[in-house]
Amino acid sequence: YWLDIGTPDRYLKATYDILEGKVRTEVGQELGGHGLALVDEATVEGRVVAPVMVGAGSSVAPRALVGDRSVLGAGVTIGEQARVEASVLLDGVAVGAWTTIASSIVGPGVSIGDHCRIEGGVVLGEGVKIGFGNTLAAGARIFPGVELPDGAILF
Repeated sequence: YWLDIGTPDRYLKATYDILEGKVRTEVGQELGGHGLALVDEATVEGRVVAPVMVGAGSSVAPRALVGDRSVLGAGVTIGEQARVEASVLLDGVAVGAWTTIASSIVGPGVSIGDHCRIEGGVVLGEGVKIGFGNTLAAGARIFPGVELPDGAILF
């Protein structure tokens, strides 16, 4: 198996292939036959749909959903009623309540406020802060360290 992962779409495809068992990796072995890997230190009060990986110290709040083909790195927090689907959230990401993230890549240490929509190939760089009510879509890229105030972008 070889796949050039030089674009966000290809990076997500490689992640999906690993989660779905199309390629053999150590991560795939952790998923086992059931497609779900929860590290012991993770707290899941919401719903998690396989294939998914949830890292150490991560938490999924009540009524939140982490959908299939998603990866949560270590120390990720998912707020109440939030949804994460087919996305990669790296270490230390905080997702606010009622926020949706779909088919996107979220860099380490990113903070996303309540009632946001991040979907369609969005890439958020390390340490980005997204305020309340922002909508990012259609492959938007936010560079590391950028802070978007509440309601700044409805892309």
